[in-house]
Amino acid sequence: MPANARILLVGAGPSSSALGDRLRGLGHAVRAAAVPEEAAGQAAAFGPDLVLTDLDGDPARAGVGAAERCGAPVVFLAAEAGDAGDDLLVPGRMTVPYGFVFKPAGPRQLRLCIHGVLAAQARERAAGGRQADAELRRQRGLMRAVLDGIPDGVAAIDLRGNRLLVNRVARSLVDLDAHPADEPLDRRVEAYGVYLPDGETRYPSEDLPIRRALRGEAFTGVEMFMRNPQLPRGRLFSVSGGPVRDEAGTVQAGVLVLHDVTEERRREAAFKRLAAELHNRAQLMDTAFENMSDGVLVTNLAGQFTLFNRGARRLLGIGYSDVPASERPARYGFFHPDRVTPFAEEDLPLMRAIRGESTDNVEMFVQNPGVPDGVFVSVDGRPLRDDAGKLRGGVAVIRDVTLRAAAEEALTQAFSNGRLEVVDTIVHNIGNAVNSVAVGADTLRGELRQNALIGRLSALADAVEAHLDDPVAWLRDDPQGGKALPFVVALARDFAAHYDRLLHTADRVHDRVRHIVDIIRTQKSQSAGRDHVQAVDLRQQIGHAVEVLREPLARRGIRVEIDCARAPREIRTHESRFQQMMVNLVRNAMEAIGERADRGGFGAGEAPRLEVAAYVESAHLVIDVIDNGVGIPPDRLRSIFAAGRTTKAGGSGLGLHSAANFVIGAGGSIRALSEGAGRGATVRVALRLPARGGGDGGGGAVPASAPEPRGS
Repeated sequence: MPANARILLVGAGPSSSALGDRLRGLGHAVRAAAVPEEAAGQAAAFGPDLVLTDLDGDPARAGVGAAERCGAPVVFLAAEAGDAGDDLLVPGRMTVPYGFVFKPAGPRQLRLCIHGVLAAQARERAAGGRQADAELRRQRGLMRAVLDGIPDGVAAIDLRGNRLLVNRVARSLVDLDAHPADEPLDRRVEAYGVYLPDGETRYPSEDLPIRRALRGEAFTGVEMFMRNPQLPRGRLFSVSGGPVRDEAGTVQAGVLVLHDVTEERRREAAFKRLAAELHNRAQLMDTAFENMSDGVLVTNLAGQFTLFNRGARRLLGIGYSDVPASERPARYGFFHPDRVTPFAEEDLPLMRAIRGESTDNVEMFVQNPGVPDGVFVSVDGRPLRDDAGKLRGGVAVIRDVTLRAAAEEALTQAFSNGRLEVVDTIVHNIGNAVNSVAVGADTLRGELRQNALIGRLSALADAVEAHLDDPVAWLRDDPQGGKALPFVVALARDFAAHYDRLLHTADRVHDRVRHIVDIIRTQKSQSAGRDHVQAVDLRQQIGHAVEVLREPLARRGIRVEIDCARAPREIRTHESRFQQMMVNLVRNAMEAIGERADRGGFGAGEAPRLEVAAYVESAHLVIDVIDNGVGIPPDRLRSIFAAGRTTKAGGSGLGLHSAANFVIGAGGSIRALSEGAGRGATVRVALRLPARGGGDGGGGAVPASAPEPRGS
């Protein structure tokens, strides 16, 4: 209890001066306020220990309010009791008074009242202080637990650099024991290793977050890098903070909150790099796709286009369209290569791709107002899957094959013309062959009729017969007999040479006769299209063709392999013409191998080999006849099927021509593949299979892809 209290007199009226003097005489400091506004200001500035307020005037209300705001006890001044009655105390209901002083108050009354009020208040404050102190400790413990539990560093420092609060995370960032609190703040900060976000430049002292907070600034998201013995690799922090002010608004301390953003910034930087890389890749891909000569189409599983590049717009004549997939064949004018039969929606490579199927070299004819003359295209389709293998859509790549189609049409026309040419020249060809046969026959006849060797042999036989009784003595002693043995040796040699001449003539006759047979067989195969289409066993037909040539194949030591594992068991075709085609193709491969063998072209460890592989690709039966023979020069690959064209000595040039006539007449295609002379060759035949449900009689598995041809 203060010995000299500060007392505020409010509304005491004319007697306030005498009352104030008495209070001062008791050793107290006194201020008086006659009006409410003055009372409020005095209470805020003076900070009284006790307020004496007169209940007889309106200013009493202001006195009570002022007392309540400053927390001082209130004592009411009242007139002598008795006359005023209870009405005198009504204003006191505004607050709870600590006591009453009756006017005029004497020194003893004032002393006892003031002493009692201040003593009571001291007791209340002591009890409340203990409770407040316990609550404060509890709150501080709770706050400490909360601050130590958060993942950010929190620190509070006063104006003198004292650490008021440092939580667990903040303590882990710096070695506080190595830097006592009385060490200057600048030195401590320097030891803490505080840098700008670049991690190299020291943070300017005046711009340090703690100095800004102590200057009264509030801020968020200020980045700061720290590297010190506690953080040898350094960490990047986002710092928020601000000042702590007292009731008068004066800065007393600064608080910092440090949030570690090292990994976050690394992830952001990595993400930015990835985003930039993806952006660059996307731009490169977009540029590549847009500048490709081939068309590229991509759809989602609903069949909606997600990519439609410039090449596709050029080839298809019409750009992106959101018409349903079922209307696209009519919208874009998709036809089979015959230019008449429309493509069904489910057979389009892109639609097959979103069903999970892969397709290669599907040929189509496109004709619409954008490409009125039409264009032939070859389409590859592939399903699009995510990393988990789930189907997400499909992609189709479109290539312009109009020139190739035109060349094949020209080749077809040439074959048609070739048929007429053969008809026109067959008499000439057969006539030449017959003349050659006739010359050979005359030569043989003349050699046999006028053979002097027979006469010499007869004379020798007569001489030997005349000395059969003693041939040894004749050979030893007779001069004529002594010439017999040299005569026999010379005669044998002459007979051998004569035999070689006869054999050469006979071979020539044989070749010409075979040439005549080839011409006739070719003509028969071209005009024998009357045999009806029927289901035939594919492997059996290929095997029959090989069996026809079994002896010449065995004579040349050629091993033949047949692979039909990825082809239908049965196909529907003209049996005799199909088998003749296979005979011609196998014979061509056999002769190519034989010619290489005659030239000594097989090295150590390499053997003559011929393979026939059949498989399904893009709704076509593909048959590859592969050899490791003499090969085909690049400039002869397309003309090899023309009538009379051959790369083999003594060849007629009709076998491959006949095979091509059958294939093209059946609506298929045939082409030769070779890496050049001495590198082997592949003749590839593609025959279109009937549509699904068309009764192709197939029973074999349909392969996903075709094997690469060997020797081509």
